[in-house]
Amino acid sequence: MTKNDARPGGAARLPAPARLLAAALLLAAVMMGTPPARAQEGSPPPEPTPEPPAALDRPGSAAANAAADSTGNPAGTVAADSTDALADYLGGLSRQTNDEFLLRQLSIDDAAVDSLIRQWEATGEAPATLRVDRGWEPKAQLGALRYNRVEGVNVMGDASLSTPGRNPAVAFARVGLGWASGKATWRGGVRTPIPYAPAQAALELAHARDVMSYGSGGVPGNSFLALTVGRDLDDYFLADGFTATLSALPGPLAIDASFSSEHQSSLPNETRFTLFEEGDRFRPNPRIDAGRSHRVTLAV
Repeated sequence: MTKNDARPGGAARLPAPARLLAAALLLAAVMMGTPPARAQEGSPPPEPTPEPPAALDRPGSAAANAAADSTGNPAGTVAADSTDALADYLGGLSRQTNDEFLLRQLSIDDAAVDSLIRQWEATGEAPATLRVDRGWEPKAQLGALRYNRVEGVNVMGDASLSTPGRNPAVAFARVGLGWASGKATWRGGVRTPIPYAPAQAALELAHARDVMSYGSGGVPGNSFLALTVGRDLDDYFLADGFTATLSALPGPLAIDASFSSEHQSSLPNETRFTLFEEGDRFRPNPRIDAGRSHRVTLAV
């Protein structure tokens, strides 16, 4: 009978090194815990456990308000910059048009937007008009720079002072000096709202050079041509007087009514300087018959 490694029952006996390796793997499995069951071939991968849904804050709650910026937009949407840009743009338009009445009605700022949002949340309605209470507001800036044959170079400065209140009155002035003529020109006055009405009254006094004819691209174009090649296409006179204006917004209409009274007189040439036509004279500024002019204007 040949000696072999068989045991009663036919079970094969592992060699000694294999038995030691199997014992080591079994011990490691016990110490690390039961291994996960192997997926059957062809079965889909297990689905990840879903995260619990985040709590949603209802509009108007403290968390929702904290997540919104000053314009009422969701967190992460920065619209305050757009509001500031709009305010700067409207302010620039107002300055360029000497604080024209209609543009001043379009003023906007963050505080106004916040108040609109709060009122809309509380009532579902927005106010038709909204003004922010400001303090005294002085302003000063370069108003204009021009060159012509009756003044030479004229540098003009603008200044204004607004009163406190939601709809302020404004005092304004523009002062310039013609370097060739040595004469000062100025305009100044006041604009004030009319209480309990969408209207404004204004009074302006003037001692200023005025223009009888155009056709040179306005002040910038005419100044450029006059300074470079001696072509001053405008004609000028001196106006001393006042203009009273009433502006109103009755419903969808915008109405301006004004009355002007001026004493008008001639202005002589005061300079011959040009950059590229040295020695050439400007054409004479036409003389006018001195007298008083009255004008009534109605614009809708």
